[in-house]
Amino acid sequence: MVATPRLVHCLPLLLEEGGGPEPADGPASLGGKAAALRSLAEEGFPVLPALVLLPSAQLLSQQGRPGPPLDLATPVAEELRAALPALARRAQALLGRGPEGEGWSGTWAVRSSALEEDSHQASHAGIYSSRLSVATAELEQAILAVWRSAHGAGAQAYRLQRNGYPDGISPALAGPRGGVGAGEGWSGAGAREGAPMAVLIQPMLDPLWAGVAFSADPLDGRRGVTVVQAVPGLAERLLAGQEGGDLWRLDREGGLLDHHPLPFPASQGRPVLPEPELRRIAALTRSLGRHCGHPQDVEWALQPDGGLWLLQCRPISTLRGLADPDGALLLWDNSNIVESYGGVTTPLTFSFARKAYSEVYTQFCRFMGVPAATIRRHRSTFAAMIGFLEGRIYYNLLSWYRVLALLPGYRFNARFLEQMLGVKEPLPPHQLRQVREQQRRDAAVEPVAAWREGLRLGRSLLALVANALGLGRRCRAFRRRLDRVLLSPPQLAGLAEARPDELVQHYRRIEAELLSHWDAPLINDF
Repeated sequence: MVATPRLVHCLPLLLEEGGGPEPADGPASLGGKAAALRSLAEEGFPVLPALVLLPSAQLLSQQGRPGPPLDLATPVAEELRAALPALARRAQALLGRGPEGEGWSGTWAVRSSALEEDSHQASHAGIYSSRLSVATAELEQAILAVWRSAHGAGAQAYRLQRNGYPDGISPALAGPRGGVGAGEGWSGAGAREGAPMAVLIQPMLDPLWAGVAFSADPLDGRRGVTVVQAVPGLAERLLAGQEGGDLWRLDREGGLLDHHPLPFPASQGRPVLPEPELRRIAALTRSLGRHCGHPQDVEWALQPDGGLWLLQCRPISTLRGLADPDGALLLWDNSNIVESYGGVTTPLTFSFARKAYSEVYTQFCRFMGVPAATIRRHRSTFAAMIGFLEGRIYYNLLSWYRVLALLPGYRFNARFLEQMLGVKEPLPPHQLRQVREQQRRDAAVEPVAAWREGLRLGRSLLALVANALGLGRRCRAFRRRLDRVLLSPPQLAGLAEARPDELVQHYRRIEAELLSHWDAPLINDF
């Protein structure tokens, strides 16, 4: 496919035909929508071929005037007419609209592709106009309508809400007459909202089914759920919010979680999307999410011949900063541990600290009479007492609460733990209930009669008294171990000449003598 390098860019399908030279400003000048489709086409996803009118075409058509152009500049119209036959031949080969050899007899879809559109920050969904089923003779007017939509009241209100400026451009950065700053033109770095946009032109489909799909639930953020919404025929009214569609939720493996058909009588006489096709759409949507590295909002169309086409793919911007409600709850705090690890910590130091905390508090639970089977079942909790975030060590507070929940009489000692850790605010009540619910689940695994639980609590209290009375003896034994393990000044100087295996052996001896026998400091702290 021959492409003109200045004003029109050809978007290839599955790399079967070259797209011509890159635009002068690279893929960013294609705008968010077209650039995403081009990238996905290059990776083998089912994207229709297209022409992209570059933003330079709008600049040329404006002829230096502010606002949208009144008509297409002659060079723009000439390049567009020259590029259309190749796109029509490709559409005829793919979609077969009209008798073989007679050329494309279908229409076109004309859509915006602004630089800021379909981004992680904002989708701009429904802000710019699209023109569907456009005849070739009406193509120029459809392009002008898309350009005008960037200057409409809806687009200006959207930009005002997001940025505080109707055209999205700060006065401090604006050029003459409020346009883009001098010399910046259209580029990934210099373009801002309200700048000239690209326009995407694709063959118009006549689908059997069409709709939207999400690789995560956009309402509650559940990343393990795929949402598919479909209507027979074109999805224009569905996308505009003027019509409802059948809705399905599926899990990662394609299993159906629930189905919400349109209420009767709206659904009367409507066909139902076949289950195999539903699973195909869900599988495509999840593969797009995996490929892009974040949940995607997908527009799709299913042809009568079974062809499934990807019409649009953009990040679900509403999920930014929203945690997966199905994920494990984590709560980090360094109120106390910052005294021990005050600066930036290396990963090697953290790996030692994590093992130390795991070993030491496993020992602590043994001292307090927690059954060995319970300790073994919670190995992962003991291994996650602390976390490593951006070079600093934090308490994983919920792991501490869960360890404390293993002890008898948990409801009486939760606040004591907060005092011991130096936490300024108590655990929120709903999270405290979650920890207690876990304790009840543990009790269901190991059913214990109330009198036995009381006996266990009594034994723990006696153990505390016994440990307190024997603390002096334990401290003396701990100091003797220290004396055996710690090196004299001459021995310390000799470490510089020790072999790596000798250094490892010395470390293992310290670990065995001290870390595995941390009883005196533990009991003293408690």
